[in-house]
Amino acid sequence: YAFASSTTLTSIIIPENATSIDYSAYYKCYSLAIVHNNSSLSISLGSSDNGHVGYYAYEIVDKEDTAKGKIEEINGIQYYINDVTQEFVAFAVATDRDAVVSATIDSRAKNLNQNIFINCNNLKEIIFEDNSQLQTIGSYVFQYCTSLQTVDFGDNSQLQTIGDWAFYNCTNLTSITIPSSVISIGNSAFLGTNLQTITFEDGSQFQSINGFIPSSIKHIIFEGNSSLISISDGTFSSSVNLQTIDFGDNSQLQTIGNSAFYGCSSLTTVDFGNNSKLQSIGDWAFADCTSLSSITIPSKCDTIGDYAFYGCDQLTTVTIESDDVYNAAVGVESNHAGGLLANAEKVYVLKTIVDNEANSNEYLTSNFTRSESGDELYYIYTKSNTTT
Repeated sequence: YAFASSTTLTSIIIPENATSIDYSAYYKCYSLAIVHNNSSLSISLGSSDNGHVGYYAYEIVDKEDTAKGKIEEINGIQYYINDVTQEFVAFAVATDRDAVVSATIDSRAKNLNQNIFINCNNLKEIIFEDNSQLQTIGSYVFQYCTSLQTVDFGDNSQLQTIGDWAFYNCTNLTSITIPSSVISIGNSAFLGTNLQTITFEDGSQFQSINGFIPSSIKHIIFEGNSSLISISDGTFSSSVNLQTIDFGDNSQLQTIGNSAFYGCSSLTTVDFGNNSKLQSIGDWAFADCTSLSSITIPSKCDTIGDYAFYGCDQLTTVTIESDDVYNAAVGVESNHAGGLLANAEKVYVLKTIVDNEANSNEYLTSNFTRSESGDELYYIYTKSNTTT
């Protein structure tokens, strides 16, 4: 352990007469990027042999060779730059980790060392310059940055992937905006954060929400033109802090899985936006969302699963823009469009649906009073025993 945990050590020369290196002599030397090996020892990249000396390195230089890359400090960050391989890696902070409060990543950086910011307990903000070429934030990169409050990806980011556990235990992180270029977020990427609001930029390429959403989340916002296609079964099940989800206009969302929002007892707002592509809502999808008071079913939605709105006792206002759902919501049972109208007191239905002789809904006509005026697009049905 002679040099173990020397986090500012960036390069080293192994002398010609070296015959062995003690076990873990360079363990946790996260900044050791270039190793000049003048000895007969076999040292290779990523290997824990010979005291981990090559484990974190980007280049091993034999004694007859010269280094192809160089180490350069820019704004307090150490970069390994190799013009031959086109590597431009932010691999270490240039000072003691506890002294780092703010960090700016050069736009030319294409990679971040997995351990670059781990345990930077006083790091409050991380800023990526505009036009950042970084495509991947690997696993554990910001692990235990317990003071981190601000993550700014800048304009025109090329980021595509956020790895597993990337922001694990960043306990002061409450909001983040995901660049439109991101297509993948690893499981547990935000586990242990206090993330309350996550925003996906306009034109988001992200396609499926699965296990990366933390239990602390309150608001999910898609700014529009999202490529999100599906929400998997049970994704937000029992997310009792979730209050609003806005899919934005021109959403490509097609499927909401079974029990996707089951038991989201604080959920008050689900906004599918204009020109939604939503086609199906799964069984039990919004069951026991006891704070949900209104919802609009988009025109392309042709299927609502059984019990989809079971236990939504406050769902008193419903807007129907789909012929299929209008024809299916013919009662209050859970197999009638998932019980969509079980607690409805006011129902808005597009006039074009009602006026189409191919459509019918005797339940509405028998139990609600229809208003012939007051809205250009919708007929308004008010439950007969309810005062308007």
